[in-house]
Amino acid sequence: MYPRTPWAAPCRAVALLTIFAIACSPTKPEGKGYSPRSEEKGDIVPPEEVVTPTGPTGPSAPTAPTAPTGPTGPSAPTGPPAVKKPKVLLVGIDGMRPDALAVANAPTLHALQLAGAVSDRAETNDTTVSGPGWSSILTGVWRDKHGVYDNTFTGKDYVAHPEILSQLEIAQPSLVTARITNWAPLHDTIPTTADIDLGFEYSQGGDVPSVAQGVTLLGQDVDVVFFYFAMVDVAGHDHGFHPSVPAYLQAIALVDAQLTQLLAAVKARKDFAKEDWLVVVTSDHGGTADKQHGRDIPEHRRVDFIVAGERIVPGTIEPPPQQVDVVPTIFDYLGLTPPLPLDGRVAKVAPPGTELVTNGDAEQDAGRVGIVMNAAVRGWEKRDGGVSTAYASGGGFPPSVGGANFFVGGPAGFAVMTQTIDTGPIGPGKVADISVDLGGYAAQNDSAELVVRFVDGDKRAAVDGQSESYFFRADQVQVYAHAAASASAPVTIASQFPDLGAFAGGARDFDGAVKWDATHAYFFKGSEVIYWDYAAVAAGHPKGRKGIGYPKLIADEWPALSRFKGGARDIGSAIVYASGNVYFFKGEEYIRLVKATGVTTADYPRFVSTETWTGFPIDGFYGVINFGRADKFYVFRHDGYWRFDIAADRVDDGYPLAVDAGTWPGLSLFATAATSARLGPVLASDRGQTTKLVHRQAVGVPVPAATLQIGVELVFRREGTSGDNDGSADNVTINLR
Repeated sequence: MYPRTPWAAPCRAVALLTIFAIACSPTKPEGKGYSPRSEEKGDIVPPEEVVTPTGPTGPSAPTAPTAPTGPTGPSAPTGPPAVKKPKVLLVGIDGMRPDALAVANAPTLHALQLAGAVSDRAETNDTTVSGPGWSSILTGVWRDKHGVYDNTFTGKDYVAHPEILSQLEIAQPSLVTARITNWAPLHDTIPTTADIDLGFEYSQGGDVPSVAQGVTLLGQDVDVVFFYFAMVDVAGHDHGFHPSVPAYLQAIALVDAQLTQLLAAVKARKDFAKEDWLVVVTSDHGGTADKQHGRDIPEHRRVDFIVAGERIVPGTIEPPPQQVDVVPTIFDYLGLTPPLPLDGRVAKVAPPGTELVTNGDAEQDAGRVGIVMNAAVRGWEKRDGGVSTAYASGGGFPPSVGGANFFVGGPAGFAVMTQTIDTGPIGPGKVADISVDLGGYAAQNDSAELVVRFVDGDKRAAVDGQSESYFFRADQVQVYAHAAASASAPVTIASQFPDLGAFAGGARDFDGAVKWDATHAYFFKGSEVIYWDYAAVAAGHPKGRKGIGYPKLIADEWPALSRFKGGARDIGSAIVYASGNVYFFKGEEYIRLVKATGVTTADYPRFVSTETWTGFPIDGFYGVINFGRADKFYVFRHDGYWRFDIAADRVDDGYPLAVDAGTWPGLSLFATAATSARLGPVLASDRGQTTKLVHRQAVGVPVPAATLQIGVELVFRREGTSGDNDGSADNVTINLR
């Protein structure tokens, strides 16, 4: 349940009253409605203004006389404050991307985010279309249970898994429940026993008629209301789902203005002061600038999750919530127990725990029955697989080593699950005890391994020169000679590249670099860039000179990079292709520019994913070099390096590998052993050709004193090219001492 500390309720009440005050403000963002999509195509048409009718104006009613007060005496004893009646407004906004909401003119949604428990990384189904999305949101279970895999709703099972209002009618029939939907399949296909069920179709006036009805309904005797907005999705299909698409942002602004009207209706309720309203906002899927959604990629899977109410502790929900968390969250706020088993859990800001790894034992998820879908796994970022599966769900699975569930690779040949633990400064003398259970199926060498990275605050970068490559860390550089295949001893960057001292803060802590052509490179630091000429060697400048007028702002050099989250700064690396394209990377995003013009297209930035950079590390890297080769390039991160095949457009098998004396001789500043630990893989020979998990541990692993974060990664690999990836893992633990 949500806390009611002496200060929590008043503070939440102030926050919610602020939101409702915004709702009653006469100033609203402008927006436009949209005509129907083909799935929904059409031209922009202005919406009609929604006006709440008022009664006739007449003389003011006489003021009742004030009751006389009695003689002054001791104050009457006061009892505990009256308990407000909890009520819920669930708002579904179809097709809204979190990064688009972040930049849209949406003051009411932004106010809800500030006042509530929130996440912009909530997870949807792997089939990112409306049918399974809304079914998961409204039933609280994933598609392997509710049976909806697409927008035909074929296979639906709303008898065993009814939607939320029907569940509430079972749990507490006295509640007055209502839904207003504006997409016919929601109304016609998902049955409800709600007391009020109003269905509209967005092709007839957009969301305007349903909002007008919602304003009226919210002034009546209702306890729980589900309200659905259609037109953001319509705008995405017409113009593109992307924060750079004005019509898409305008659709979000219009929904925000319409939500403002709904919240104003809530505040105008005659008993509002006696009510405790929970507002939940989420979406069924995102999308991409190509006007599509439905793929298993971050742009399509991630949605916002907003929970705002008087008893809600504001902050970021960790681990990020899932679609199926809506139902249990609402039941919990109402003080009710769901009548049926659910896959979700209550979404709220929880106090820090003692266990470093979130959901390392797979028990925070409802285990899948077999390998049937690429469901979200709580606490873990995923690439193409990694499924929480029940031990007892079918033949061929290993016997339990504790608990009900374990992790298995899934249908993809290569799958990765990651999480990052913010530790703050570790300090000297700490060691880590790391353990995991790893295994696979019978005589197959499908495998899993655990990688633990200790990430410090040192900035790293790598870039090619003419016949050598340069590896930078903090204020040091090592020169790796291609012909000799060895690195020099570390020296200061200032001694080799004195002109890079022109950066703010001096010649140190570069974010990234890229070789631009045969004799030139760019270096990135913060918001600045320096153009470098390797051929301009002079006394005191052994590695070249900077271009005249540099450093410059990255945003001035390449305006399109301002599209990155956080703007044109902190560029991690870049890759120049022979095709004339250059790819800039920042964290999990990348932007492709035409090298000659700096022009990009509307679908950038995009996320690094299996669809875009197969096999890449999905949570950032510090450098890319080609080592003098035209067919490969090498990607470096704290725990090793990856070799990317340009023609095959994927990472080569067998990577990542460690940076050590056998792979990159002499590269001591970047040696993997000092910054990471690996457990596994466990192969068939380790398991005695049987299906089981084998315990692996590393005790007393030295933790670098400068560590600020610990990266945790489960890597699943399939032997061969067919069948499921049966690499398995469970019970990931990291303890510092």
